[in-house]
Amino acid sequence: MLEKINRISEVEKFFSNKDHYYNIHEQSFIDVYNVMIDFINESVRLYEGKKQNEEQKVKDNRPYIAKVVNSVMGHGKSTAARVIAKVAHKNNIPLLFVFNNKKSMDSFRKEVQPFVKNELLLIDSDNFNDDIKNIIKNFKIVGITQQRFRDIAIGFGEFSFFSYWKRNIEWIEPIQRTIIIDEMPIFINAEAFDIGKHDNCLDWYDEMVRATNDEELTKFDCERVRVLINYIISMEMAESFKHESEYTSLPTKKLIRHLKDEQQQELLYHVLNTLQKEKVGYKYQNRYKWFLEMLEKDNVGVVNRDEKKTVLLCSKWIDYRHFGNILILDGTADIVRKIYEHGKYELIELPNYHRYKERLRIMFRVINTSKTKRKNKETHESIASDFIEVRDRVKDLNIIALPTKADIKTYVKNGVITEEQYKKYFTNTNKMEHESMALNLLNTTGQNDLAEYNGLGLLALPLRHPTYYKMYAIAIYGVEKDVSLQHENNNDAKSIQWFTDNDVQEIYRQLMLMDFSQIIHRINIRLLNDNEKSYVLIYTNRKGWKDELAKLYELEGILSFDLFRNIKFRNECKERFQYAKTVLEKEPFERELSLGKIHLNFKKWVNRHWNDEERKAIMIEVAESMNLIIHEYPNGYKKIELLPSLAFGTMANKKEKWDNLSLNK
Repeated sequence: MLEKINRISEVEKFFSNKDHYYNIHEQSFIDVYNVMIDFINESVRLYEGKKQNEEQKVKDNRPYIAKVVNSVMGHGKSTAARVIAKVAHKNNIPLLFVFNNKKSMDSFRKEVQPFVKNELLLIDSDNFNDDIKNIIKNFKIVGITQQRFRDIAIGFGEFSFFSYWKRNIEWIEPIQRTIIIDEMPIFINAEAFDIGKHDNCLDWYDEMVRATNDEELTKFDCERVRVLINYIISMEMAESFKHESEYTSLPTKKLIRHLKDEQQQELLYHVLNTLQKEKVGYKYQNRYKWFLEMLEKDNVGVVNRDEKKTVLLCSKWIDYRHFGNILILDGTADIVRKIYEHGKYELIELPNYHRYKERLRIMFRVINTSKTKRKNKETHESIASDFIEVRDRVKDLNIIALPTKADIKTYVKNGVITEEQYKKYFTNTNKMEHESMALNLLNTTGQNDLAEYNGLGLLALPLRHPTYYKMYAIAIYGVEKDVSLQHENNNDAKSIQWFTDNDVQEIYRQLMLMDFSQIIHRINIRLLNDNEKSYVLIYTNRKGWKDELAKLYELEGILSFDLFRNIKFRNECKERFQYAKTVLEKEPFERELSLGKIHLNFKKWVNRHWNDEERKAIMIEVAESMNLIIHEYPNGYKKIELLPSLAFGTMANKKEKWDNLSLNK
């Protein structure tokens, strides 16, 4: 059995990177390390017990163990996993690591390979072949990607190759691997079928026809069946128009019912059965399987119509628990509780050592950044102007912007993303099986090299296509659940409601907060031993997310600044404070004056706007940019002072710069 630790020094020899050893938060590392040790020991005992019962022909109905540990980002779970791999290797305990992407796998390799030598095998799309399959069992520590893990779980590949470690000693029995998964795995097997260019209902068919020998199927038969498939999909979609509402969510019925002609049915099945399915990628094979299931069974998918868009949605939950004892390392597990509860994973909650109240500052920049609005040049220009102004003005702020993938080039062109940042983060072409590792708003998980930044700009909400949330809801609640978008006009900026059904809305809320949390913890807030503050700008008009984030991080409040509302006021501030500065510069002996001595109208103007928090913040900010500081006394009396040199954020009341909304314009 592996031993838990009381001090990190007990495992110092397993740290390849001494910087990690000296900089890591000791208690957070010990917490997650000991949880992993406990789990592996429990796993080994269960495997041994099952093996003994099998040998004695005793029925063993004990399920495999399935747990998830909520070690928040920055608490050392990746480092602990690497140390665990070395400790397990030394003690002859075989492990299977499942990585969220190839980049994480490569980092693991660099740390672990020198220690375990030739007993580590990490498998990705570049090195996996039939020869590799037969030698996987010879390696003590094995790693694969989540995508491969998912593919195997839905029938594309055999898990038996990965299940056991077999020593090169004939009489020693194979030992089953304990499975450790990095981040939340892919829990749904989902496909959408549309008659448009996206998720086209015929893409899988066209690929299979191309892969099939012309001698096996005539071109004419293939074309006829192509029309038939399109017809029955279209007819199923047309069913939704029996309901007057623009929002429809109905279970599918078997599609074959739309073909009344028996000869057409025979032709359809003949072609489908003859297609060379194994010659195309898993994506198309999976779509083929879903189509066949919808063809022959009721209640397989959902006919979903939201306004002008109609699509067939198919989704099933993927249960990995039959593969063996599984421990998931997910820093957002307590946020997406619905998902883990459905999967029957026991949640292990660890202490969170982040000091959000002290270090995290979030500012909402109120502007409509919906997909439609982001097509407008004015929206990009307004965001760019604000972001660049903040970046240039705020001293000691090292900030990076995260736009949506579609907006990256626009923000490079207008200077929001620097050339250096673009080359380093946004043009990476390394692949994780099927995904690009280039940075964007929805691709930040595992991007720990952003920790050098203390500022982050989310140039839109980390909002995925509604289909993403619908698929999770269908997998969890079934095809009877209404996954349609909210029927009412959803213009209330204070609301985060997007879906009609409250269960679906809750899935959406949790997944959104998960993405928020993953993104925010990419920058220096993840460094637990650091005292430097972390600043996050979020560009959106959906102010309802302010309350959600304030609650999540236990912040006293998140203030907002309306970009369009205050543009004119900011310009007015420049004129007013320039006048005040001119008056003060003419004073030979006084560095500060009461507002009335600047001018009575100036005093009235300041007092008129002072109780408006947004405008007060703008006045403070503009004044500071001109080396002016406004002193406010307990009785409300105010003076304005001219300083020879004023660093950004030096406030009269000595509060810190961002606490007083000095980011606001």
